[in-house]
Amino acid sequence: MSDEGTIKLIKAYEQRMSRQRAFSALFSSPPENFHSTDKVEIDVIRNGQEIAIPVPNMDAGPRNMSADDFVNKAFTPTVFNYNLNMSAANLRTREPGVDPYTDPVWATAATRRVFRLLRKAETMFRDGIELMCSQVMTTGQIALVDDGNNSIFALNYEPKDATGTLASGDLIVTVGTEWATDGSAGEPLSDCGTLFGNVAACGYDVTDMCLGGTALERFLENPKVQTQMNLLRANFGDITPQGQAPGGGMARVGRMIIGGYDVRLWSYNATYKHPYTGSVTRYLPANKIVAWDANAPRDLTWGEIPLLPAPPGQQQLSFVPSRMSYGDRGMDFQVTAYVTQDRKNLVVNIGCRPLAIPTAIDSIACMTVHS
Repeated sequence: MSDEGTIKLIKAYEQRMSRQRAFSALFSSPPENFHSTDKVEIDVIRNGQEIAIPVPNMDAGPRNMSADDFVNKAFTPTVFNYNLNMSAANLRTREPGVDPYTDPVWATAATRRVFRLLRKAETMFRDGIELMCSQVMTTGQIALVDDGNNSIFALNYEPKDATGTLASGDLIVTVGTEWATDGSAGEPLSDCGTLFGNVAACGYDVTDMCLGGTALERFLENPKVQTQMNLLRANFGDITPQGQAPGGGMARVGRMIIGGYDVRLWSYNATYKHPYTGSVTRYLPANKIVAWDANAPRDLTWGEIPLLPAPPGQQQLSFVPSRMSYGDRGMDFQVTAYVTQDRKNLVVNIGCRPLAIPTAIDSIACMTVHS
């Protein structure tokens, strides 16, 4: 029996993580990226930077032009798949925000818990996809592990990283001289200009550069960077932390002309919990910078998880859609929810098959600026 005091339950607060997910926002999901196949393929045609050469005169014969060559690449998507089993007895326990003196209604309780699970799963899936996209942007590879540090999914898109040096023309590189904390060593403008030139040699122009936390600090401490910002007020660059980032996840630092390229500068410090170490980890390591051509394509594909028809007698939950696809939001996942034949358990399964593909992989470059 309750005591004589009075109590009012004013609200139930559910923490919803509004994490920044800037890298996945750089990948697009048009209708053709939703599929029901085991693998996806892309045909890559590289044109390079050849220019037309004139013939000596009008009587000379034409020069021969080679036909476009292309490379076909096939990839198998990742699979995210989670299961939750709720007993009938558990569904009778009080839900957050519900008056404890109200008789439990099974259908209402089941609906609330299923959709709360969907919200949690969507957050987890989006974070997993952001990690996948961040790895593509910083390494040109995907390497996902479980809580035992076992490799679960690995895919190498083979970026230009043969020697990992700027002078070799590679795109995944480490600077020759580290950028110093106080700006006394290192050549940020020269290093970035060379990296952008390596991208240009592949036929792309860098439009954006995102700096990790300490990379940004060391970049701004460099005296040559500071000089360029103030050179006779010629506006070769500006540090104005405002404006809208691609996808809304990055913080705007400003813009600068580097190596002849007018580049927008961003910073990104969003984090996730590493499944093996449990430590809070940055999607963009603090000591790296990433540069890319905003006009080049990057794709996020979504595969269907095959399902057989429900067996006779299995009660499906009609209020749960079987597949929820949101191309504009970059999300697609499948849900099955049913009551077991003994009617004692509610089983909910949520899964998706995403894959981040750097379609124009030579338009992305990453540089490590200090250890």
